[in-house]
Amino acid sequence: TVAFQPIVVDIRGQTEEIHHLKVTLTFELEDQVKAEDFEKYTPRGREAAIVYLRTRTFDDVTNSAKFTELVAELNERVVTAIGTQRVRRMIITDFVPQWPPRLAHPSTRSGSRKPAPADAAACGRWI
Repeated sequence: TVAFQPIVVDIRGQTEEIHHLKVTLTFELEDQVKAEDFEKYTPRGREAAIVYLRTRTFDDVTNSAKFTELVAELNERVVTAIGTQRVRRMIITDFVPQWPPRLAHPSTRSGSRKPAPADAAACGRWI
């Protein structure tokens, strides 16, 4: 397997506030592909991921009902950019949205909310 360095993009919330999203992608390579050869295509794959993720909203990336679709689209774009003959499978190994300081962290999508953990302030609100 080969992993990209973490990707951090800015995404917008409903009221245009900016959030950061950190994503790490790992790839299972086809048998004939060497890691050194795969790395030549890393810029293409990273660009495809960044361009796609920047089109998503904070709700898109934090809504569990939309996550499967988001992963499928991200996979399609990144693997196509790298080359389907090189990648057997793309795996999301980190997916971390940054919650703003005053926004409650949703415990469910039914509307109930709980405050973000107190230690979130100390780590820059990454939850």
